[in-house]
Amino acid sequence: MNSQPIEKQSQATAPGFFQRLITPHPSLQEIGVRRRAQLLAALSLIVGALLIVGLIFGSVMAITSWSGILVLAGLALAALLGYFLSRTRWFLGGSFIITLDLMAIAYWLIWNHQDPQRSLIMAIPLALILGSVLLPLWGMALVSSAMVVATFLLILIVPGVSVESMITDGLAFLVMGAAFLVVAAFRNSLEQRRLEEVQKANRDLQDQRSTLEKQITERTRSLEQRNTSLQVINEFARLTSQAHEEAGLIDQSVHLLGELYHHGHVGIFLVDDLNENAILSASNSQEGAALIVDRYQLKMIAGAMTALVSESDFVTYHFGHAVYRVARPNLLRDKQSNFTFPMAVGERLLGLLNIQTAATAPAVLETETLQALTDEIALSLQNIRLLAQLQSRTTEVNKLAAQTVRSSWDRVRQGGSLGYHYDQLHILPVSESFPREITRQLQAGQTSTYVTADDPPHSRLVAPIVLRDEVIGVIGYEDQESAHEWQLEEIALLETIAARVALALENTRLVDEAQRRAEREQMLGKVSARLRASLDIDTVLQTAVQELKKSLNLEQAEVRLQVAGPRSEEKKRSRKESDRKVIPPEPPSSTSAGA
Repeated sequence: MNSQPIEKQSQATAPGFFQRLITPHPSLQEIGVRRRAQLLAALSLIVGALLIVGLIFGSVMAITSWSGILVLAGLALAALLGYFLSRTRWFLGGSFIITLDLMAIAYWLIWNHQDPQRSLIMAIPLALILGSVLLPLWGMALVSSAMVVATFLLILIVPGVSVESMITDGLAFLVMGAAFLVVAAFRNSLEQRRLEEVQKANRDLQDQRSTLEKQITERTRSLEQRNTSLQVINEFARLTSQAHEEAGLIDQSVHLLGELYHHGHVGIFLVDDLNENAILSASNSQEGAALIVDRYQLKMIAGAMTALVSESDFVTYHFGHAVYRVARPNLLRDKQSNFTFPMAVGERLLGLLNIQTAATAPAVLETETLQALTDEIALSLQNIRLLAQLQSRTTEVNKLAAQTVRSSWDRVRQGGSLGYHYDQLHILPVSESFPREITRQLQAGQTSTYVTADDPPHSRLVAPIVLRDEVIGVIGYEDQESAHEWQLEEIALLETIAARVALALENTRLVDEAQRRAEREQMLGKVSARLRASLDIDTVLQTAVQELKKSLNLEQAEVRLQVAGPRSEEKKRSRKESDRKVIPPEPPSSTSAGA
């Protein structure tokens, strides 16, 4: 079962091991150079392995002389030396060694009386091919020249060699070397162009990568900034929805923004009632707290600018038709940036939000977000103030309503106490007073229980009759057993009855008051009709006196008409007839009627 995975593992391990054998030196970074170094290492291993096999085979089979064995050993060592040099930064020396090593094999075969032409054709072209691949152009030219020279020298060194054959082979090798040089030059040029194109493509890819990384960084920063903005907006929404006091709202707002600007100053200025100054009312920094203690404020001008101040010393804000000019806040120590945002609702400026940061402080929030937060603070501040005004006016209205209810029921009671008692047989008036503690509880609007002082004592449950937070009476019932414990249901029932009784009594009083008002209006209508029935002044006065006495059930009534003018004897007698005892000095003339 495990044979197949082991086989796959061995197949995967072999290329990896061979790859490690031909890995070039780390200092070789250019792609073409690294490939030539890898090719040199592979060829060196193959040539060295073949020479070693030939050396072993020649030694065992005794088909090679000792001089040949030594030459083979030297060639094998040269191949191994070329391999070791291919793993270093001097791999070019290894390229020369392996190329010359292949050339030396051909000349060694000729030295051992082998067929010269066959030996040369077998090794020299292979050496030229490898040299064109491994060596630079100057190295290839050098090896080709050395090869032609060595071929011509064979005529002088090796006896019995055909001169025409060697000259032909030398010229052929010269042509082959020139051809390989041209091919190598063309190939190098082509590879250079391709390399330049690849490098250009790599540079373009690197530039695109840098641009994308920059864009990703900017997008990430923008997303983080937006995420921070959303979190702050959510926090401000929660804060403004839960804030009920002006001081708590602005104090929590500056500290919430201060958590974003760790080394910054955040302050809120509130405009006074006269619109003359903006007073620093909240801050998150120690410098701001000291300024609050010193009552630091900014001069403010609402409307047109006067000639006594400079426009550059003020910041101008326009809200519709309203114009406000506010002095610039002083820059605190170690602060470089100074931003001020207006807190306005409609055309009214409520205050300013001031943020001061160091020069290296990052832009945590955008200007639009800060202005939106400032507007949210201003709107919440306006709502708190309106709510406070509404509560104040509601309290005043309730006080006036309670005072009206109290005075109305005082008139109904006519200064006394009005109450009734039902004993399941009769309804009788009652004037019993409650104990002092029970009276205090009832006046506070609390339902109370107590035991009466009767003989025998009774258990009593009483509840106040409350109308518009004003206690106008008491209702209750009692049990014959003094130890009776009143249940919650009984207490709730009595309180419900008390509330219904309060509404019924108030409705009855209002109906009675409306009826009396209607009767007065009717009476006034009748009196007015009778007064308009005559055009004589004396008749009108007499009718008025009679109607007043009759309608109001008076013992005596009087109506006097005074007209400015000189005093006369006739008017004096008229005044004496009207039984006036006191006559002021030089009074104006008058006409009166009495009944």
